[in-house]
Amino acid sequence: IIQKPNNNKNTDNNNNNKNPQNNKKRVRILNLKLNSDLVQYYDRIGNYSAAKDLTLENIATYKKILGEEHPDLGIAYNSLSVFLRLNGELDEALESAETSKRIFIKRFGNSSEGLAQAYGNSGVALYYQGQHDRAIQELTKAANMLEEIFSSDHPETMSAMYNLATILNATDNPEKALPILQHMHQVESKTLGKN
Repeated sequence: IIQKPNNNKNTDNNNNNKNPQNNKKRVRILNLKLNSDLVQYYDRIGNYSAAKDLTLENIATYKKILGEEHPDLGIAYNSLSVFLRLNGELDEALESAETSKRIFIKRFGNSSEGLAQAYGNSGVALYYQGQHDRAIQELTKAANMLEEIFSSDHPETMSAMYNLATILNATDNPEKALPILQHMHQVESKTLGKN
């Protein structure tokens, strides 16, 4: 069956374009995309304060469009946690990571990539606060969760293991870091070859 084109000016598409609410939503989504690109730019050049400010704008927009419990909001809080830590705002970084954890736990339960990233962000911030035992606990949760989700040789898991091993070494626990580093070396040797 061939349908004739609809030349009626009152189509749903035309009505959506004239609806101010839909236009505001489109502008907010475009703004999110532009802000996200700028966040990446500022992150690359080390302007973490500007990246933080734009991430806060994105969070406000996500809340308006998607609500308080959407995973994209959890991702944004994870990013904010990193920028806050890089700006030396450690208490705020931990608060942002905790907000991200709540969102991911409510949405996905006790295991998700976003939740693991929040544990990792929290662990690094705790380390810089001098709370080494708690930092190691959070980083261990992140590495274990990512290993369960992906595998022990997945890049996300390897990154979390590296963070954990680095913190263990820095906190005079090299005997605990050694098996992690040996595992990472074995995976990399297998993947990349010995030479």
